[in-house]
Parts: sequence; C-alpha cells; structure tokens
Amino acid sequence: MNSEVKSSQRTTINLPPEDELASQIEHAEEFKDLRPLRQYKFAEYHGRKFAFDFCWPRSMVAVEVDGGTTKKGGGRHNRAKGYRKDTEKLNLAGQMGWTVYRYVSQDIYNGTALSDLKRIFAQ
Repeated sequence: MNSEVKSSQRTTINLPPEDELASQIEHAEEFKDLRPLRQYKFAEYHGRKFAFDFCWPRSMVAVEVDGGTTKKGGGRHNRAKGYRKDTEKLNLAGQMGWTVYRYVSQDIYNGTALSDLKRIFAQ
C-alpha cells in the first residue's frame, strides 16, 4: 500500500472505490479546505447528463473512477457502449476546459490517486 494512505486513515477496507477515495480525501490534511463535489453534472448546458465522480469546479479538475475493470468480462468502462460514452464525456469535458484524471479501483486502494491529487493541488 502506498505510504500516502495509512491504515489509520481508512474507515474500512470494504468500501467501494469512490467511497474509499472520498474517505481518503476527507482524512487528508491537504484537502481540509479543498472538498470536492461528488456526482457534479457539468454538461447540462450542452444537453447532456454527464457527471464527474469528483470535481473541484474552481480549479476545473475532475476525477473519474473506472470501477469494474478487473471483473471477469470487464465492467461498464470496458464494454463498447460504456467506453463510447466515456469518450464522449471526456472529450466534451476537455472542450469545456476541464482536466480529468481517471483511476481504476487499484489506484484508489493503493493510494496512487490520493498521492496524485496531492501533487496536483500543491502546484
């Protein structure tokens, strides 16, 4: 496990990846004044119902958690229709000026995502 996510910071090891990342952010001192919005709908003006898993609107930074990528047969993000929707969503987000970081479950549980976010917001 990445040293960024200490066992004392984790509320439970059985949380779904999005809830685990939310818990990590909540317990990280670096984010005490930088709470993300969850399931933020960013494209309603464009007639789309796309939402980010996490976002910081003032910074135009968002995080997407691609769960199910290690499941047998893959998750929604690995299937043709889901992958296509993801590309539409991320392309529109980019056109609107958002920077979107994508992580798989393992990146959440091993602390990679939190470590990356700390670096991003330290700049």
